[in-house]
Amino acid sequence: MEDNILSIDNKIIPPKELEIINQVPLKQPKENHKFKSYSLLDLANAPEVDVEWLLEDVLPTVGLGQISGTQKSGKSFFSLQLGLSIATGSDFLGRKMPKGNVLYLDCEGSFNRLNRRMKAQMEGLGIPVTADLSNFTTVFGRDCKTNVDGGMEAIEQWRNSVPNPQLIIVDTLSRWTIKAKGNNPVDVDTRTFAPVQEYAMENSIFFLYIH
Repeated sequence: MEDNILSIDNKIIPPKELEIINQVPLKQPKENHKFKSYSLLDLANAPEVDVEWLLEDVLPTVGLGQISGTQKSGKSFFSLQLGLSIATGSDFLGRKMPKGNVLYLDCEGSFNRLNRRMKAQMEGLGIPVTADLSNFTTVFGRDCKTNVDGGMEAIEQWRNSVPNPQLIIVDTLSRWTIKAKGNNPVDVDTRTFAPVQEYAMENSIFFLYIH
């Protein structure tokens, strides 16, 4: 007796059905069905593009990143200090930061808690109260929305409303992200974060998740 075949989406295909699938003729290719392809010679002759960094050798200017750690290990304070440094063009851990706009989704916090944390950071870092602080935008609790319930659309509105969007901090990953369904964790993560990564690449921005 022949074994069943397990498809990519975890559906079982009996051998007889697989034979039928394999017998279906391919459609005639159209002009726009061609691959956009490159030879190794193309790659060898192409100039190498240097990585641009938000935080040199740690966080690039484009893509996805994650800070993970146990509770009360300083993840939020680290991210807040990073965001403040970018918003004001201040040094971060002894390194000069590019000045730009920051969006901080404080999905499990409150206005009063962040107010205390921000003022403590500013005092410790010697950051004065100037107009540069308006480069740092914060959203709290349920107003963060989720990645599948208007969150990405709200991020797009923010991005279009500021002159130099650089960084989006999501605190925390579990509060903001509704994952896709499925039994394979790798496949679920891929389908969940692929749209966010695509958005980051298309719009030259960096997402930093706290987990």
